[in-house]
Amino acid sequence: MDLNFVQADNSNLPKVDALMVAFFFKNNADYYAAELKHVKTTMFGRESYGDDAIGYVQLHREHGLCTLKCKMCPEHKVRSKA
Repeated sequence: MDLNFVQADNSNLPKVDALMVAFFFKNNADYYAAELKHVKTTMFGRESYGDDAIGYVQLHREHGLCTLKCKMCPEHKVRSKA
């Protein structure tokens, strides 16, 4: 855990609505590059995607600003090749 961060859980995470998510994707060049072509976005947007991909989340709140850090594992590393 980083200094001044606590482990995040359902009780201390900020509320995020669809407009906030859309604003993030619209303003982040990593997510609107031509190579995505909506295929990756759809795949990663599945409700169950993060269940296995997110390792842990930590949270820091200061002066009305909430900072989240997480460790993620891409799906191809999560699924077995059986």
